[in-house]
Amino acid sequence: MMSLSNSIRAKTIGFALSVVLLSTLFISVGLYFSISQLVEQFSDESSKQFQLMENQLLAGSEETRAKIKAIFEEQALRKAKNTIIRDALVLKVPFLENSHSSINTYLDEIVAIDADIVSALFFSVEDGRAKAWFLKQANLTQPISYQTLYDQDSKAWISYDEQGREFLRVPDHTAPQIMASQGLSMHRRTLKLEQSGPPIPVYEISIPVFEGEKDDLRELMEDGEPIGFLRYHYSLAGLQTAVQTEKQLAQNKLQDLQNRIANIKRSSVDATQESIRNSIILTLVVLGGAVTVAIFISFLMSRRFIEPILNLQQAAQRISEGNYRDSIVPETQDELGSLAASFEKMRIEVKDYTENLQTMVDERTHWLNETLMELAKTNRSMKVLLDHINQGVFVIGRRYKALDEHSHKLCLILETDLIAGETIDSLLLDHSNLRPEAKLAVRSLLNASLNENTLNFVANAHILPKEIIYQRGDSSSKIIEIEWNMIEDDSDCVAAILVTVHDVTELRQLQRESVEKQKVIQYIEEMIETESRSFITFIDQAIHTLHHALQVISESSTPSLQDAKTIFRQLHTIKGNAATIGLRILSQVVHEAEIPFKRIIDGQTTTREDILPAMRDVSHCLEEYSRIHNEVLKRDSGLEGYDDLKLQSVTLLLELNHWQDIDYQMLDEVIHGQKIYTAILAPYCKRLIDAHRASDRVTVHWQAPFPIFLEAHRYFKVRDCLTHLIRNSIDHGLSKSDDDQQIVVSITFEPYDHFLRIHYRDDGQGISLRQIRAKAEERRLALDQRSLQEVADLIFEPGFSTSDTATDVSGRGMGMDIVRHELESLGGSIAVKVDENTAEDRLPIHFQMTIPLHASNDHHQKSS
Repeated sequence: MMSLSNSIRAKTIGFALSVVLLSTLFISVGLYFSISQLVEQFSDESSKQFQLMENQLLAGSEETRAKIKAIFEEQALRKAKNTIIRDALVLKVPFLENSHSSINTYLDEIVAIDADIVSALFFSVEDGRAKAWFLKQANLTQPISYQTLYDQDSKAWISYDEQGREFLRVPDHTAPQIMASQGLSMHRRTLKLEQSGPPIPVYEISIPVFEGEKDDLRELMEDGEPIGFLRYHYSLAGLQTAVQTEKQLAQNKLQDLQNRIANIKRSSVDATQESIRNSIILTLVVLGGAVTVAIFISFLMSRRFIEPILNLQQAAQRISEGNYRDSIVPETQDELGSLAASFEKMRIEVKDYTENLQTMVDERTHWLNETLMELAKTNRSMKVLLDHINQGVFVIGRRYKALDEHSHKLCLILETDLIAGETIDSLLLDHSNLRPEAKLAVRSLLNASLNENTLNFVANAHILPKEIIYQRGDSSSKIIEIEWNMIEDDSDCVAAILVTVHDVTELRQLQRESVEKQKVIQYIEEMIETESRSFITFIDQAIHTLHHALQVISESSTPSLQDAKTIFRQLHTIKGNAATIGLRILSQVVHEAEIPFKRIIDGQTTTREDILPAMRDVSHCLEEYSRIHNEVLKRDSGLEGYDDLKLQSVTLLLELNHWQDIDYQMLDEVIHGQKIYTAILAPYCKRLIDAHRASDRVTVHWQAPFPIFLEAHRYFKVRDCLTHLIRNSIDHGLSKSDDDQQIVVSITFEPYDHFLRIHYRDDGQGISLRQIRAKAEERRLALDQRSLQEVADLIFEPGFSTSDTATDVSGRGMGMDIVRHELESLGGSIAVKVDENTAEDRLPIHFQMTIPLHASNDHHQKSS
């Protein structure tokens, strides 16, 4: 019994000890993983918060730089405008008195005083010649104070000595633009002052100096009167330097902060992990001596680790919410205490940087506000210049009424002396072509912007009209260009709206004339490259075809399906022939005219009113080509009734017979245009490929066993068929993704009996059976009972195309239908040569066309 009791006691004690040991082990492992997870969560949360702080600091820095850059640019622009307007008024009298020395002295002082002016130029234009009175910039050892001529060809100012030798050349590419301007001109450019130096950003601002009104400037220049021009290049290098300095400082501080955060995170995580390992080892050692004490110590150690980490996590959350006030007090003196101390140091640095950043922004904003106030005072002093400025200027105040300040030129443009106190409606809107809703939008925006933050005006300024047609009473209408600019007060609110108006009626008329001339030039460029006889033949045929089509259209409200197909084929042929001889404008116009007839073929409802506008465009285009050919180019057909095809055919016939044993009957038929030599088709096909800009990718091989002559109408139909086939080879045979692909087109003439077979092949991408079947399914055509030959023959169906989009080359699905129709009208046919046993998706291109050589065989061919 004693041994059994001892055994049970021993087993009970052993079991209890085992349970305690296993429980302790599980607790230790659980504590390890729990603490590790807390450390990982803390690390992740810290990374997120640090990233958030980094993004906020970066965004604040970028916003500050953007604001500084915008204010710098606006300040530079205002300063440039004020300076050049002031100097132009000062130099007006010396210029009219021809006082070179006064102008040179004044400009030399201005350039010396204002460091932002990197280049100053004053020159005059008289009798079309430009002479520089003063020119100073960084690459000149001294300013030019004597007359220097401007060379239009080399775009440079050139000085000559007494012997007529050139000793100074200063390039200047913008002088012609200044001479062509009609008033104050401003552009932002880059200027390279030294050969080896980098280009610098500048504001180029120029203004004419002359006696009279702005509208008199062009007339004075045409009369050869002296006109002065003043140009400054204002450097923006200060702006770039300030922005770059600000950006570099922010980047340095941000990089330093990132490095500190990374070091803190790395050292904190390493210290925490090391402390966890030591604690677990200590727990296991103490466990060997006393299980109960080990459990107690583990519990204490777990609390010792968990609570500081949770406190640090809560501190990170407060910092992410922008609370930098609560300090972090280290609760222990170990690694976690060091981590808390490092985190507290980081909190203080972030807080100081944030507060200093706001202080920097406030100081810079205060400085900018003071600058804007000084500029506002300067603007008030500009009132004196309003009576002399050569443009319409007035200011809109409360209740969108005009203030007392306005320019004298405004009264001339608006044809009224009643300006002050008048509303924007009575001054501009009521006499404009604006619709009522547009006028209401202008009034609403002005009312909502005055005395409000500038953001509202900036965000909605696009609503304000930039150009209107103005007419007061019975006077003639004008085209007026309007500029709307806000005037800010010290609180960044819109105090008033500065409105500048320009009479651009004459300028718009010149622009319209320029557009018309440019269009005529495009016609001429196409026609110059076209042989005159080919052009006249094509135009005559096209006009005849078009008049016939218009007659058919005028006979009914909607053309029949058959008429639509016929007219579509005719237009498609005109388009192809136009592209062949290089008439690209006509080709595009005819391409648009095909659309209504394509809709009729596709079963869509289309009326005569939908068709006639496009057909009229084609007619007008043909008339314009004819007018330019006859009236502008004054070209004629030449050769007294012989066209180019007859001449070539006669020449080739004589060369083939070597002037001996000539077939005089054939010669007589060729001379009278009854027959044409088919070999002429070879250069025609080459011109067709050249017209489509594919000569470097498409090569034509021409084969015929002996000379073949066709009746003229058969020749032209065969030519039209080859035109459609070659255009299909270019559009479908060439890969869209491989610009280096090249294909060979082979055309073989094979006479037999009284017929002519023409084999057309190309080694391009071929005919895709997959695309044919897909298109057939879209059109609900059953293919189950069709042979491979019958499937391939679907390409001859009207409107059947494997192309997804229609271009001016192909894609309508009518080209092959036209080929079949033309050949059948001759008693001929066309077929796709197909191998029924092929397993390939793409069939090689091989068309066999058959036509009778003579009209007597037409009936026989049709019946067979």
